[in-house]
Amino acid sequence: MEKTSSGGLNVIDRDGVYGVLAEDGTFSPVYRVPEEASPPGTPRWTSDLGEHVWDSCVAFVRHAERPAHFLRDSDGIGVTDLTDRGREDARRLGTLLKGYDVSLSSSPVPRCVSTCVSVAEGLGRDLPVERREEVGGYGTALYLDGYAGHVYREPGTTAVLGNLSGRPIEGWHPLEECVRRMMDVILPFLSREGVLTLCVSHDLFVAQLVGGTVGRFPSDRWISYLDGILVCRRGKETYVVWEGEEHPYAGPLPAADISPASPPRRVVLPPSGPLPEVRFSAPGDIVWAGPPSDGKSLLVDSRGYFRHVRADGYPVYGRTYDWAGDFRDGVAPVAVEGVGATFVTDFGDLLHNRWFREVRGYREGVAAVRDGKGWFHIGMDGEPLYPERYDSVTDSEGGRCLCTSGGVAAERILAPISDGPMGP
Repeated sequence: MEKTSSGGLNVIDRDGVYGVLAEDGTFSPVYRVPEEASPPGTPRWTSDLGEHVWDSCVAFVRHAERPAHFLRDSDGIGVTDLTDRGREDARRLGTLLKGYDVSLSSSPVPRCVSTCVSVAEGLGRDLPVERREEVGGYGTALYLDGYAGHVYREPGTTAVLGNLSGRPIEGWHPLEECVRRMMDVILPFLSREGVLTLCVSHDLFVAQLVGGTVGRFPSDRWISYLDGILVCRRGKETYVVWEGEEHPYAGPLPAADISPASPPRRVVLPPSGPLPEVRFSAPGDIVWAGPPSDGKSLLVDSRGYFRHVRADGYPVYGRTYDWAGDFRDGVAPVAVEGVGATFVTDFGDLLHNRWFREVRGYREGVAAVRDGKGWFHIGMDGEPLYPERYDSVTDSEGGRCLCTSGGVAAERILAPISDGPMGP
């Protein structure tokens, strides 16, 4: 949570709704917090490149996959680099861009520069990477000059949501100024005739650029790895492309013109156990509670969203899910409608950002998951322990499980395969 200029607090509260908590305790909702990540796949903007006419184009994108924040080293998130899968995804992106004259620009943060290097490897070209401080981890596009507060040291998602909702955050430029400063970096690239400039930045920057140019929040999910927005020039016209739609650009839009995310759904719940006291939740908002597991309780609110709280009533994480299971060994399964299922840690972060159609909780460091081909097991890094898929699998017991296909069950020893990670 962060202090607003009006004295209230920007908080993610109740059922994952972002809003402002006034000093008198009144909670004013703004809109539902979007998803933090999306399943891996081909970024939408890569197909938009061939579906829209342009003379010059900038793809302003988030870097490839990094380790979860709770796994970062003591030097902080500014030095976090890519995972092996992130590098592979960036190389794969490079292969998709082989038909274009590509130029590379990047935030100076290591994970962004590494994304550009891996893209160049996929392109099969030795391309220089231009580093731009304005769209870096401590970018001047967002922060006031000389500001040294907590938001500057470690920016948060709520800071972006605050600017998008028109509620200024300490140390930040207003949304219109943030977008104007980012476009000051982007627009000169459009003078390069026939060139596609890949500008790799961070989700905090991409989200604001989408909000301030398209006029609505970037859908109901957060900005996924390698996701981005196109800024194009066609003749003398400048326009942006987001999720297949063109939007003329004549200057930044005010935050008041940004539409909220879609309304939340409702679900029918079975009878509840005793309801615990939950911090940052309005009286009567929690309608169902499960028994404590691993020191955390699973709750469901009046809108049908799931969350976990600790024994002291404080939330484990700052959002809600469409489904969640119990914590076990510090990890719990969660699911997002229309996205998939994955796992969160008791730090409140995603465990490995691998998404599946269905998951069960970890046991002995192994979890049963299902993709489009069937059931299998993954390790704590989210990678498959073997290449086969089955109709059903049991949870690990003593390092062994039963795997069934076509009505035939066979015992399997769960040990990592040696020929490298495999995608779902």
